[in-house]
Amino acid sequence: MDRLRNFRLRLNNGKFSEGTTEAMTTLTRETSGRMRSAMEDDLNAAQAQAAIFDMVRAANAAFDNGQIKSGDVQPLLAVLSQFDELFAVLNDDDTPKMKAVVDWARSVGHEKEISAELWRLFGAGQLSDADIEQKIAAMEAALKARTLMWSMPFGLS
Repeated sequence: MDRLRNFRLRLNNGKFSEGTTEAMTTLTRETSGRMRSAMEDDLNAAQAQAAIFDMVRAANAAFDNGQIKSGDVQPLLAVLSQFDELFAVLNDDDTPKMKAVVDWARSVGHEKEISAELWRLFGAGQLSDADIEQKIAAMEAALKARTLMWSMPFGLS
């Protein structure tokens, strides 16, 4: 996901000379075709992913060599968008999605099916209202005890 997100950022923020390159035109057309073929082949996600990562690798190499032109950017972004329509990985919205999964599992009594890592990230860190009230009471008691201790003359604690 990070490679795809970084590639999109690179395209959106790069400085390019005018024009297009035949290599990028061919690359985007072939990648789009490979992804379509993969999806038509019993939704072969691995082939679709291989196609997009091959494109990213080739385009990054061309980018590094100054071989991407301004007219190449939109077709590359369009193919990236096609991939995202299938896999929804370009927007960094993973945290709310995973929290929703944990909340749903908890609501239907499937806490045991939540992985330890997900539980640590989204489940265990959430306190109930009663837990919060208890922590507030403990903090107030500690503060009161500290205030009492400092109000006594030194050496008489």
